[in-house]
Amino acid sequence: MRDAVHEREGTRLSEEIFRLNLSYLLVARHIIAQDEHRAEILLGVEEPLISWLRDANTSAIATLASSPVAIYKMRLPKKAATTLFAACNEMRWLGPIHVAMTAIEESRGCPG
Repeated sequence: MRDAVHEREGTRLSEEIFRLNLSYLLVARHIIAQDEHRAEILLGVEEPLISWLRDANTSAIATLASSPVAIYKMRLPKKAATTLFAACNEMRWLGPIHVAMTAIEESRGCPG
């Protein structure tokens, strides 16, 4: 049986996950409006989510964000993990976003 502390912690975690999911989805929709390919590279957004987000209203997006479906997932290619973690530990700037996008594309074997 769960006590009141566990209930509050579970509620707080659910709210934090909702906010993370909502932020992710709203950013994805914004990037999709500019460049679908970039949204796929940066956020891992793929069909049918791309098409749905393009047309979804904010209420529908909030409903999805509050669903038990895991939306946000950190996508870190294994080849890049050691380098990325070391750079973060050393607080080094990793360079412009296009460098990161290129690294992700290369790790996936996408043509450049």
